[in-house]
Amino acid sequence: MSDDKDGKDGKGQELSTEDRFKALEAKIDELSGTNDRLSKELDKTRKEAAKRRVERNSRDEKLKALAAELGINPDGNESDADLMKEIKALRREVESGKLRDRFQRVAKKVGADPDLTQAVLAQRGSLGDVDSDDALEALVKEAVDNNPRLRAEQPTSVGDDQQGAGGGGGGKTMNDLIRGAAGR
Repeated sequence: MSDDKDGKDGKGQELSTEDRFKALEAKIDELSGTNDRLSKELDKTRKEAAKRRVERNSRDEKLKALAAELGINPDGNESDADLMKEIKALRREVESGKLRDRFQRVAKKVGADPDLTQAVLAQRGSLGDVDSDDALEALVKEAVDNNPRLRAEQPTSVGDDQQGAGGGGGGKTMNDLIRGAAGR
């Protein structure tokens, strides 16, 4: 029993009132079902949006708490992107400090001047690829072997231990010469 907009069946004949009523009830049921389905989808979408809002707000709160703990964003006018940039910069600074500490420890173990050796290796760009103490130790050893000036050896005596052309040194240290000049 299909009907068109004029209240007629597919053959162009008038529908009875009862048939019209049944057709209208069928349309109402159809629209009601569609309405129920759309309502359910809308509720589902609203719940998902609420869940995402809660997650975003939680993330924002954690980020702001971390920033406040690190002393960033005291006035609250910075955006999340600015906060992330500052946090990344602080992370790089911490990593750099950790590398510096590791380097000091390894350089002393190898017998290298820590500051000079680190400066030379940083200039070459060799420190970025080091991920373990063993690799760092091998890198420092290689640098000291290739350049003896990077050694941290301190002279055992002050002065010239060899005799000069006039034979005046006699193997004395600077301290011996000073004591002799002072009459001790």
